[in-house]
Amino acid sequence: MTIQTLQEFQAQFSMDVAEVEIPEFGKESAFTVYLKPLSAEQRDEFEASVIGIKGKTNMHNLRARLVQKAWVNAEGAPIGTPAQVGSQRADVINAIFEVVRSRNGMDKDVAKAEEEKND
Repeated sequence: MTIQTLQEFQAQFSMDVAEVEIPEFGKESAFTVYLKPLSAEQRDEFEASVIGIKGKTNMHNLRARLVQKAWVNAEGAPIGTPAQVGSQRADVINAIFEVVRSRNGMDKDVAKAEEEKND
């Protein structure tokens, strides 16, 4: 399929909210949340925030900052601020973080970086 217009692109690759199952982890069972895909601008903004000022890595509330950009209610409204998300259980937020990364192609970047590191 050849996409010739932005409208065709948007029809093919929507930004719609999706109900997503977060797989089991530890002793906990799976659960479902609503996630929206990140825009290219949101992803770049997040990645730039990790690098931080003067190239120093900014790990502060990293998982919550990414999760907060994607985790929404059924209507697409954010469920909380990065601080509110960051105050929740680390293992649960990490499980959502891994799904957000995967759904937005960020896991491929990590795998590629690991490959290059091991070469």
